[in-house]
Amino acid sequence: MTGIAKVVAGAIVKLDDDREYVVRRFETPTRVAIRDMDTNEVKVVPLEHLRCKVPASRRHSADLDAIAEPRLDAAQEKYAALKPLLDVGKWTPADIDTVAARAGVARSTVYRWLKDFQQGNLVSNLMRKTRKDVGVQRLPSEVEKITREVITDYWLTPERRSATRAHREVKRLCWNASPRLTPPSLPTFMARIAQMDSKHVAKRRIGQPAADKLKLVDGTVPFADRPYGILQIDHTLMDIQLVDEEHRIPIGRPWLTLAIDVYSRMVAGYYISFDPPGTLGTGICVANAILSKKSLLSRLGLTNEYPCMGKPQIIHMDNAREFHGKALERACLEYGIDLVFRKIKTPRYGAHIERHLGTLGREIHALPGTTFSNSGERGSYDSEGRAALTLKELELWLGNLIIGLYHNRVHGGTDEEPIRRYTRGILGDAKSAGVGQVEVVTDEERLRIDFLPLFEPTVQTYGIKIDHICYHADVLRRWVGSVDPKRKAERRKFICRRDPRDISSILFYDPDAETYFRVPYRDMTHPAISLWELRAIRAHLRDQGKKDADEELIFRALDEMRRIEEEAVRTTAKARRSESARRSMRRRDSPQPPAGTIGAVEGDLEDVSDDIESPLPGAIVPYDEVERF
Repeated sequence: MTGIAKVVAGAIVKLDDDREYVVRRFETPTRVAIRDMDTNEVKVVPLEHLRCKVPASRRHSADLDAIAEPRLDAAQEKYAALKPLLDVGKWTPADIDTVAARAGVARSTVYRWLKDFQQGNLVSNLMRKTRKDVGVQRLPSEVEKITREVITDYWLTPERRSATRAHREVKRLCWNASPRLTPPSLPTFMARIAQMDSKHVAKRRIGQPAADKLKLVDGTVPFADRPYGILQIDHTLMDIQLVDEEHRIPIGRPWLTLAIDVYSRMVAGYYISFDPPGTLGTGICVANAILSKKSLLSRLGLTNEYPCMGKPQIIHMDNAREFHGKALERACLEYGIDLVFRKIKTPRYGAHIERHLGTLGREIHALPGTTFSNSGERGSYDSEGRAALTLKELELWLGNLIIGLYHNRVHGGTDEEPIRRYTRGILGDAKSAGVGQVEVVTDEERLRIDFLPLFEPTVQTYGIKIDHICYHADVLRRWVGSVDPKRKAERRKFICRRDPRDISSILFYDPDAETYFRVPYRDMTHPAISLWELRAIRAHLRDQGKKDADEELIFRALDEMRRIEEEAVRTTAKARRSESARRSMRRRDSPQPPAGTIGAVEGDLEDVSDDIESPLPGAIVPYDEVERF
């Protein structure tokens, strides 16, 4: 069930049995006592088992990028207006009147917005309902075109012409048209202008400083005074050489993406891999911070408490390119997470995460194979020669360091253990009241999909081609050669998502069914590979002067590269790094659509339909060594 369950004493929630329960109290930061509203039976359940009383109505399973930007922008403006009320959690008629006055709407409208939002607590719930006459313009198309052009090219300019002057320009152009057109009335024209975003208008007519002054100032915003008020995220190249699992030969240094809760200093989530920082690693880290850590603890074999979970209010990042991905920004917008980017070359604004990464670095310097912070500090130490840990072993060591040691050690900045401070922030103690609230994302798989990278190909007779590899399934048949409904001269593009760690299939979003279908390789005899491997193959082919590689050539080159790696496996560190990285690209980590929402692929692939619904098509063996997040 899509949505965010706001778990607080007195809230009405559901379990998978679809019965209604009232939250009585938090027993621990991750478990609550709930009472059955019919039988009065009281039970204690984990937070991840709770569901929204009313699921979100944003879309049946609609992809975020299938929503038109103006509709989502308008919903975001409503959310910004409601945010002071939502942050406090309660309001009076006077508060409603204040918000209504700021937004320029009636009190009843604000109440309606609150009611819509509270059905799942997703920003897209505030989108204006689609009209029955959507697509039917009230003005003739020629007049619409003239009106838009005058607003854009004549009124939204630094000359700051008045609206009445701009309306006269519309009238002039309509009268001079052949045949003559009937211009819109002044009130109609003024209404068009009134619908425009005030910040955009100020930026075009006055300048960016004026637009900045129009930023909404919220009444009470929780920053670092509560758990998950602010998370800070950053990357670091870890100061250690790792070895491959089979031959224990050095293969390189891994990257760590880490999120820290500023209030408690708890590590909210992290992700480690050989891949350089990118939107995938950032998305995984954010999703890991939001979701329950039960599966992580099970995989690492740890019995420690790791209570961090829930929707953060703010995520604070630097201005690195990987933090500005469209999928990341839209997903955070949908879940009501504010992204705040710190100024360039101002590390002091990310002091908490920078300090923590420095602390981790010093701990790593005690491990065999450390590279230290610089060559001067390393001296004559042979990092590669002393390397001993694999990626899997480093993950286990890091888990014990963070979850077992760091969370339970007094932090110098707070004079308190991070886990105790986090627990006190939720439950409270004799001296202070806790927030007693966690916002739980109830659809784990949907969350993972929303943070996946996306692309927009066309559907051709051979299916979908991306990076020279073809994907095919019967669900694509009706879309072959389809044209864009808004631009009849262009081919229609479709939203697809792909896990770069395993590109043997893609998720195709059917705009009519509003759901995803898994589409495998057209040639299902090909092995599963990662995007990282594909790039290595294409680089290999370019070195051979083969720039226009087709699919057959790519997979022939893959066979040849693996043969070469096997021959060189005992002498070439680069080959072992490739082999280890390939093993670490796991299919089972791939965010999947919720059970029952992946469309069944029929037709000419009926004989492999069971395989399509499984994590990997055909007889391909899943990668089985990467962490679930």
